[in-house]
Amino acid sequence: MNEKKRKRLNLTKRTMMTIVMLGISILTISISAFAWFLITNTPKVENIELTADTIGTLQIAEDMGDKPGEYSDTLDLKGKNKKNTYLSPVTTKDGLTFFTPVYTENKVTNLKKETQKKVLNTKYVYEKTFYLRAGDDSTKVDKDKAKTYDIYLVGSSADSNNGCFVKQKGTDGKGNEITAANSIRVALTFEGGNSGEKVTVIYEPNADKDNKGVKGKNMAYFDYKGNDSNSEAYGAYGTIQQNYDKSFKPNSNISSRSVVIDTITEGKDVKVTMKIWLEGMDKDCVNQVAADEIIGQIQFGSEERFE
Repeated sequence: MNEKKRKRLNLTKRTMMTIVMLGISILTISISAFAWFLITNTPKVENIELTADTIGTLQIAEDMGDKPGEYSDTLDLKGKNKKNTYLSPVTTKDGLTFFTPVYTENKVTNLKKETQKKVLNTKYVYEKTFYLRAGDDSTKVDKDKAKTYDIYLVGSSADSNNGCFVKQKGTDGKGNEITAANSIRVALTFEGGNSGEKVTVIYEPNADKDNKGVKGKNMAYFDYKGNDSNSEAYGAYGTIQQNYDKSFKPNSNISSRSVVIDTITEGKDVKVTMKIWLEGMDKDCVNQVAADEIIGQIQFGSEERFE
């Protein structure tokens, strides 16, 4: 090969390398631009089977339309709605107002406040209302001597059926840890407690259990500040975090396995609005999470408060 051909070949190689590097740079810039929210519409939950359970002198009842039904120790949170519940990723900053993704070419490029309750509650959020009541027999409560109770979420040991838990029903047959249960959130709003106002807490199960084998791929986690300087970071709300072994992270004034929500007066009906969603900004909300069926239990406990 003569010198001229060699130089021409080297020039061609350098040109090709330059083109390749330019392409990689453009790709990197494009990825960076959309790295703040990279979910597609693949992650989803196809059904939820949850029950609510109580311990202590606490009972639960179905919402019969602004009044409680018959009180008992347990409640099927699906109630009369036996149809499958489908959840797609959504996000919130307070557990009350939800923002759904705006897609461009199958990628999320923005968020919008979802004002259509029907759409929200059939595609993104499952909502259920019920009542709690503390006391042995509310029909015989002397209002002047009514006791006060702390109401809390209950944890338990990993091998026990007691306590709060949310997990995937069955397995994928391959032993994979990937499950939508790691990115489920539950908001609980209490009305009628002794605080005198609505109290909303957010419960995050499996807070210490990351999906395995998918880190860095199709993640849906970011601190989105919104389109204006005054908006808050979505997904930055405080939560009652529960470890995979059912113990709660230490922020309780009762025990490491229970977290106080509010105090209520003996014999008083307290309305609870529960909302369940798949948190799109959770680092466990990945494309591999698809068509999971979720089962679990929300367990409430009561303990008399002595002033």
